[in-house]
Amino acid sequence: DIPNGSNGTITIELTLAGVAWIAVGWSRNNLMIPGEAVIGSSSMEIQKWELVKYAMDRSALRLFPNDQQTLLNTSFVQNSTHSILTFSKILQEPGEVLLNGNGTNTLLWAYGVNNDLRIHVQRGVHPITFVPCLDTDIKQSSSATRTPVPNATYPSSNTTPITMAPASSAPISSAPTAKEIDE
Repeated sequence: DIPNGSNGTITIELTLAGVAWIAVGWSRNNLMIPGEAVIGSSSMEIQKWELVKYAMDRSALRLFPNDQQTLLNTSFVQNSTHSILTFSKILQEPGEVLLNGNGTNTLLWAYGVNNDLRIHVQRGVHPITFVPCLDTDIKQSSSATRTPVPNATYPSSNTTPITMAPASSAPISSAPTAKEIDE
């Protein structure tokens, strides 16, 4: 059962080669404002936020009301070298940026200097194409156990993967899984 009569969900897992807050979101106009984001940090709960203005502090954000906090299967894990944000989101929710489960979406991403949610160190905008999939379409990683989400949409295989790494280091070629970080 998908809440709000949605047509499906998307599962996102973002890995940062660093120890800091991570955000991923969506935009109607390829800009941060107005936009929406899911933010993960060890110092706060994973929630959906509206991006309402450009500012150097939390005044740039407005928390969605409780009845719109509909994220599923949220997780934020860190070790001394990596941060991983994972969640599932309903694709089409009233009053929010509608995600196209069979087409191109504008993805926003950012990360901070640490877990204190303030200015981002790095940020970007990336067009990404989603395609519907069946449970049989999901390829299992040899290093991780993943449970397919019913009616989920995953990035298509012909898109460019996004690697987030601090500007001073090279992108990681093989990020640890959430399971490996817990160990």
